[in-house]
Formats: sequence, C-alpha cells, structure tokens
Amino acid sequence: MVEIRMWPSMTPLRQFKGIHEEILRKIEKKEQFTWEHFYNMTPQEIGEVIKVGKIGNSLSPNKMGNIIHKLVHQFPRLELKAFIQPITRTCIRITLEITVDFQWNPQIHAHAETFHIFVEDVDGDMILHHELFVLKERDAKKEDGHELSFVVALYEPLPPVYFVRLVSDKWIRCEAVLPASFRNFILPDKFPPQTEKQDMTPIKVEELMWNPAIEFFKERFDVFNSIQTQVFKSFFQSKESVFLGAPTSSGKTACAELAILKQFRDSTLAEDENDISFGKIVYIAPMDSIVNVTYDDWKESFGNIIEDIQVVRLTGILQTDLKLLAEGNIILGTSEQWDALSRRWMKRKHVKKVSLFI
Repeated sequence: MVEIRMWPSMTPLRQFKGIHEEILRKIEKKEQFTWEHFYNMTPQEIGEVIKVGKIGNSLSPNKMGNIIHKLVHQFPRLELKAFIQPITRTCIRITLEITVDFQWNPQIHAHAETFHIFVEDVDGDMILHHELFVLKERDAKKEDGHELSFVVALYEPLPPVYFVRLVSDKWIRCEAVLPASFRNFILPDKFPPQTEKQDMTPIKVEELMWNPAIEFFKERFDVFNSIQTQVFKSFFQSKESVFLGAPTSSGKTACAELAILKQFRDSTLAEDENDISFGKIVYIAPMDSIVNVTYDDWKESFGNIIEDIQVVRLTGILQTDLKLLAEGNIILGTSEQWDALSRRWMKRKHVKKVSLFI
C-alpha cells in the first residue's frame, strides 16, 4: 500500500498506469458497483458508469470503457477449488486446484506473478500453513488448472471449516478465499494400543495352500516364526491395510512377501483384468543399498516361481522411471524416487494402478 500509495478501499485500477485521476474518482464514488460488478460488465456498460465527457486530450468514455474493460480482465484473478483427504486424526492433505481467470500481458505481469497461500483456522486467528505459489507466463496460458498439495494440522474438537486464502504478493485487492468445510468429514479410527505378542502354534509353510507360495518359502524355512504366525491372516488372507512394527531381523520382509504372493494368487483367480488384483506392487525402502539387495533377491526368487514377472528398480530419472512403472509388476525404489513419480498421480494412469504399497 505504501509503495503504490493507495488504500484498500480505492479501486484496484489505480495500480495501472494511464487512467485519468477524474475517471478513477468517478469509479470510486460509484459505491454500488463493486469490483466484481466491473468484472461482469461489458465495455459499453463500463463506459456509461465513467461517463464524464472529454478530459483534456483523453479518449471518449466509450473508448475508455474498452480500455478499462481490458485492464479489469488483466487484473490477476485466480479461482480455487480444494479437495481434502484425512491422513490421520491430527493431519489432513489439502489438494488445491488453481485456475487462471485473467489475461496475461507481459508488459504488466512480466515473466511471473507470485502469490501467498495461507490456511487459517475458523476464527482467522491462526495461520496453520503457508505456501508460495509462483505463476509463470507459460503456465498462465495453459487451459489446465494447477495443482498444489500440502499437509495441514487438524485439532480436536473438529472445527466446522478452515479457510484457504490466496493473496498476491504485489497486487492490492487481488485475493481469493475458499472455505474448506469439514461437514460430513470422516476421520480415521483412533489407533488401538499395540498388539500384545501371543503364544500361538507356528504356522507351517504348507498351510499357504498355493504351490508357488510354498515353493517360495520352502527353500528358506518350514514354519513361520511367532511374529509372522500372528500376522499371517492380516497379510495373506485380508485386504485391510496393516502396520507392522517389529525389531530388526524379526522377519518383516517375509511378511511383505506374503502380501505380494497373496496379490499374485488373487490375480490368478480373478476373471476380469480390471480387477484390482492385477494392479502394480510398489516397495519403498529408505536407502538405495536396501533397495539394491531386495531387488537382486526378489528378481531371482519371484522370477523362479511366477512366469513373466517383471521386477524393476527405479533410477531417479523421471522419464526412465515412468517407462519402468509402465512395464513392471513389482517396482522398487526409495521414497524420493517414488515421490517424483507420484506427485502428479491423478494424471498418471500407471500410478493409479498401484494396489499394494509396501
């Protein structure tokens, strides 16, 4: 405001050069016409509003109406749409779809426009999140919207709404506010206490009742250990999500292999290729060294029991990884490599085909 020397109550047209002061004052006196009204007016209607006769060597009201109509539609204007997804009971993911609704003029907007995105609580007292969004000239001319995804904290009791506010870095009155309602919002169940280790009879490999799975484990052991026995039904007989936390060398990888074998077993029984059982399997490890060891092991072990299985390892090169994702049945990589692939998951059909994520 100090740099431009105008109050927020003044017309945003003061930020453009070449408009006579008397015309600006005329517009500001028409309090019944909001900025939104000017956006929806025709050039002729704007000319009627600013009808003041000739001012010095200025243009006539009708021609000035055309100029102002053009400037109004060059004033930065963005439309917001939000999709909210619960991650846990204390955090949510907000995917913001930003649509450009103004005409880009390089002489006015240069090469980029910067916007601040705030997520505010229901009372507007607290800023829960801040993002910087830079709109470049080449992106502004695209018809597709722009997606921005971020995680925001959620507090109990559940608030009725959060407000997503977009504010221009330099244009006064360039602002958009979107209420993100939590009405009918379903949060995940509260986490139950950790499972007690139970005294169970070890399950034999033969109880898998599927020859490829029996062959897979038979070379290594005849019975599952106590942890593997306790979670056997969850990994091999259920479709529910599972979190397994256990010490090092307690057999967690074998549990993951159980889930993979279940996926292949189900795909042999499915009749429709659109069945989720035909989906891709993704394995994520924290370090390349773990990925490399697992890749060498699974490429041989799964390749020996399942015909035409494609076990692939991500490289970190986006175009190469997209091709590997399309070709592979089991995809291994680090979290950074998978993050680069899955960021635009709504537009990548092979990411949508993932049905087992380890």
